[in-house]
Amino acid sequence: MLQQKTFVVIAGLLLLIVGLSWVGQQIHVRSVGQGVDLRQREAVAAAEELLLSEFAATQEEMRLLAAEAARVVDRLNVSFRRVPDPLLTEELARIIIPEQGALSIYDTDMRLVAWRGESTPLAEGDIFDRPRWNIIRDGDWRTTLVLWEPLHVGDAEIGSIRVTQNLFVRAPVRNSVLDNYDITNIWTRKTGLEVQVDYGGDLGEDTLRSIGGSVLGTYTVTPPTEATLIGTTVAFYDNLMAAGMALLVLWLVWGTWRWFRNAPKLHSLTIFAGLLGLGRIAWLYLEVPARYQTGKAPFSPLFDPVHLASTVGGGLMRTTGDLFIGAFCILILGFAVLRYANAPANPSSRHGSIAWVHLAAGILLTLVLALMLAVVVQASVLDSTLSYTGRGALLPSPLELVVYISLVLLTLGSALIAISILRIGLEMRPSRACLVSLFAVAAGIIVALELLQWGSWAVSVGLLLVCLYFAARAGSGSIYEWLSLRRAVPVVLGICLLLYPAYYENLDKRKRDRVEYAVETFDQGSDHGVSLAVREVVEKAFQRPELYSALASDEDISSELEQLLEGTLLSSLGAYDASLTVLTTGGDELYSIGSVYATTSPEATKALWAELRAGIELNSSNYDVVEPQSAGAARYQYAGLAPLGDGWVLVRAQPHIVSEEANTPLLRVLLSSGYLDLYEDLSLASYREGQLTRTFGRRFAKYRLDPEIAAGLTQQSSQWRQESVGGGSTYLTYYLRRNGQVVAARMTTDGPFDHLYYLLRLVAGGLLLCIPFSTVGYIMQWRAGLFPRKRVRYQDKVMNAFFLVGVIAVIPVGIAGYNVVTEENEKAVQSWLRQHLERVESTLVPERRLGENNVDALARINIDSLAARVGLDLNLYRDTELIAASRRQLVDDRIVDTRLPAEVFSAIYGRAQHFTFVDHKLGDFEYTAGYRAILNNSGNPAYVLSVPTLPEAERIEEERARTLAYLFGAMLGLGVLVMFTGSVLSRALARPIARLQGGLQEAAQGKFEHVLPVESRDEVGALVTTFNTMQRQLSENRQKLARQERQLAWREMARQIAHEIKNPLTPMKLSIQHLQRSYDNAKTDTSRFRRQFARTTATIVAQIDSLAHIANEFSTFAQLPARKVVRVDLREVISEAYGLMRAEASDNATLKMELSNEPLPVRGDPSELLRTYINLIKNALEAVRDIDEGTITLTARQEEDQVITEVIDNGPGIPLEVQDRIYEPSFSTKTSGAGLGLAIARQAVELSGGSISFSTELGQGTTMRIDLPLDPGDE
Repeated sequence: MLQQKTFVVIAGLLLLIVGLSWVGQQIHVRSVGQGVDLRQREAVAAAEELLLSEFAATQEEMRLLAAEAARVVDRLNVSFRRVPDPLLTEELARIIIPEQGALSIYDTDMRLVAWRGESTPLAEGDIFDRPRWNIIRDGDWRTTLVLWEPLHVGDAEIGSIRVTQNLFVRAPVRNSVLDNYDITNIWTRKTGLEVQVDYGGDLGEDTLRSIGGSVLGTYTVTPPTEATLIGTTVAFYDNLMAAGMALLVLWLVWGTWRWFRNAPKLHSLTIFAGLLGLGRIAWLYLEVPARYQTGKAPFSPLFDPVHLASTVGGGLMRTTGDLFIGAFCILILGFAVLRYANAPANPSSRHGSIAWVHLAAGILLTLVLALMLAVVVQASVLDSTLSYTGRGALLPSPLELVVYISLVLLTLGSALIAISILRIGLEMRPSRACLVSLFAVAAGIIVALELLQWGSWAVSVGLLLVCLYFAARAGSGSIYEWLSLRRAVPVVLGICLLLYPAYYENLDKRKRDRVEYAVETFDQGSDHGVSLAVREVVEKAFQRPELYSALASDEDISSELEQLLEGTLLSSLGAYDASLTVLTTGGDELYSIGSVYATTSPEATKALWAELRAGIELNSSNYDVVEPQSAGAARYQYAGLAPLGDGWVLVRAQPHIVSEEANTPLLRVLLSSGYLDLYEDLSLASYREGQLTRTFGRRFAKYRLDPEIAAGLTQQSSQWRQESVGGGSTYLTYYLRRNGQVVAARMTTDGPFDHLYYLLRLVAGGLLLCIPFSTVGYIMQWRAGLFPRKRVRYQDKVMNAFFLVGVIAVIPVGIAGYNVVTEENEKAVQSWLRQHLERVESTLVPERRLGENNVDALARINIDSLAARVGLDLNLYRDTELIAASRRQLVDDRIVDTRLPAEVFSAIYGRAQHFTFVDHKLGDFEYTAGYRAILNNSGNPAYVLSVPTLPEAERIEEERARTLAYLFGAMLGLGVLVMFTGSVLSRALARPIARLQGGLQEAAQGKFEHVLPVESRDEVGALVTTFNTMQRQLSENRQKLARQERQLAWREMARQIAHEIKNPLTPMKLSIQHLQRSYDNAKTDTSRFRRQFARTTATIVAQIDSLAHIANEFSTFAQLPARKVVRVDLREVISEAYGLMRAEASDNATLKMELSNEPLPVRGDPSELLRTYINLIKNALEAVRDIDEGTITLTARQEEDQVITEVIDNGPGIPLEVQDRIYEPSFSTKTSGAGLGLAIARQAVELSGGSISFSTELGQGTTMRIDLPLDPGDE
């Protein structure tokens, strides 16, 4: 009752919170409008305080960094004679630089001495003459805060320290790797108000000042509008009401669960399930917890529909977080159904005649759950933007892990529901014909679903078989055992194996859909990557309007125009021919470079100009990029147009057939967010009239279409084929026939290791669940008093030992393997870089002229030409500055720094290393670059040549992840093998021990007939042999002991009988002798003889009766009477005994009876039970005979399934020294009787299935207790 009141009170409080929140919202919204000005000032003041404090903290951090650099210079006592100084640069590498920060040291002539971090160019006025703060700009790319600190040695000033901190950095593109950095955005997010900063300008009235007080800029904090304040207030109270309603729903579900747990009936289960479903729908309606996870909240990606958005379930899968919550609800429901199945059932509710109904419902429900599971898996894969097949890392991303965990939870919950329902049906013992019929129907349903392409037959069959197996093994372990780590790991592995067929089927469908879409876009000439490359060149040209004026003045600007193409993304796409054409105002060609224009007529160029110009005018934009859909030999797949001064610039790209070497990797790090690389891991080809017209990728080596394929495409427009192409590689190829041409796409088929990789990622998500599940299991065991266990089975100990050995073996090997793979991967990358740098240097040898060395040749040759020859990206440094780059775009976009990395300078110029490599980082993207010194004739570095692995970084990381996947897959297989072996061996070891235990239990019960088989020749076999020998000896000894006991019993019986008979014989003898003497004297006194004769005959008759009584008692104890067992109410037996013995009670004894009002039915012989209670009452009367106020009480009551009766007296009690013998035959504390009363009573009670016991206390009395099983009344 108290718990019910508490539940109602808390529910009422939650409702009160919701109501008060609504009232508070109405009141607060009205008050906001009345104090807008004050609230705006308070918000602005708080925002200003935050941004000023953070700006001051940034300056203080920069000042401390400068001081630390000064201490390094002072400690090394550097004289700045060598500029730059490798030793000082190496020492500065030990200083921790904050993100977006850098450190440089200059001498008094402004020569760079040492540095740390990225370079920031010196701006006009960016000089030092005292501690000075300044703001500089690097075009529109960066805005940087600069601190100059003088550097002194003693009183002499030897240079200065320059500390920079970026305040704004513009990324060339915005994607998952690169993004803009703007400190004002950070302030805006933290304050919740829009913050604008004008560095060095007068945008706002409030100033940003340095620590020294100089003005660095102005800022403006936009105060919140009245609508914003009201909206914020409304949102706050809405969130509060939503939280109250969500907590109320949780509280109702929890209360319903407690009610169901105490009374697990079908109606309570139905109510709980319904309320659980309604609660989930309520949370979806309230948008909980999604409404609290917005912006930069830690779990906001979970509730972002960008990653997963499906209409399955009416919103249950609209985000990954909602999928997880729904799966968790299914798991809770599974445990509830399992609780219902484990509850004691009403016999009438599980009658065998309706077994087929329950079993059919269980099988049908299992198939429905399997279908639901397949649909959820399909939606999770096909309706998601997550890269499940990405090889960039061994472990899945956090969002992918959430999806995997959700699928495992959903499968586990579905399995628990199905197992519970099937278990109820199997417990009803259905007939074999019923089972066969139901399984045949289930097979038919599965076949029908497969024909309709609904669900996955593998999941349906697997789930049904697994659920049937565990349902048949019901009771094979408590829930605590299944929540242990040793049981949880195999269960998770089994679930992942069950899920994998449906998971991979949808992965394959997703890849095939991508291939088909790639073929469609390739057929239409559409590639977003090329469009991006064309747009980049057009934008660069648009920013150079002076080129048109120079060209119109007949100046030679061919090099400037070539630079617009060189080093760009477009120039790196070897599968395309690119050109740049300058047009007059009327669209006539003025100048062209590239290869496309040579095959294009002026008329076609002018027509394309007109089309693009119309697009610019229509969209009111500065430029236009199109992908024409017209087919033909002269079509331009990609074209872009932009104004160039008084004329126009036209950029075109057209695909062509290329060799393998010409395919340069696409820099995906430079692709904007949302770009889908359709052609990743694909090769595409286009055939016209059977001849190859263009390709992309390296897997189409034939220039003619296979006639068999061409013939097949005449029957159907598309087909999939699995083909083997040179080297034994197997590919999956898709062919599409359209508009007289055939377009094909080819991708590699997934092999065993690919399946291992996919499965391992799925298992990784499942294994994460083992930790919380096992933790909950151990906590539940501890609370139930089962942990630590008082008794552990030997088999469990062996299994735990094997599991521990498996974990100990797998973890160190996995860690060591991970380190080895990482180190070998680094060595392979270094070796690859070393070989390619040596190849680049060897390429310079043929370019050398007479008397030249590699330095001279490198100074003369064009870096783009050299990069094209070796097929690599190259960067060239002289001293510390970058002087040439094959991908100039990377330099222009500030991705490649124009200054040599400090680590490289220290290694090459300081430690005289010929080769070194450095790890670089772009956001979260990491890559390695190799550096090689090009030595002059003096043996000193003249140039430093660099090869970045930026294009190959993803491939390198993919290979590393693949290798690690194989390693950990093998480790996982080893762990499974160890656990399986442990299971088999533990059973093999525990089986003979279990048999020995059973044999010992039988031996303890006196059964020595069972001989254990000897199945091994080891110590266990010897132990079994010894046990059999011992058992045989015990059997022989028991027979001997039985004979001795029988002989002893006969002797004791004879002695007892003789003793008992002697007692009445003596008075009989004396009476007869006295009668004889009286007879001799009868002649003189006849009357006296008659009196004596009467007394004597009475004595003899009494002694004869005593002999008959003794004979009857011995006869009753010795014989096994014919018992008549019936159902009898024990109250009637006790009442009858009470009525018979009440007359024999003496005046000083009071006999009372206290019986239950309810019937007390037991099964037994009424006569035996009556004699038993009479005997106990008689003993009690004897016990109170010598006390003044004796009391004897008869009680009878029911406790659970037992009937308890007691005979209580207040006599002297039973002495301690005789308590162990009161049930022995012939033992008695009385002077009369054979001492068989309690022995006969014990025999009668035990024959009735009960037990007899006593409790006594000297001077207080004795209680004799009889426990008999309650008869449930089935008959």
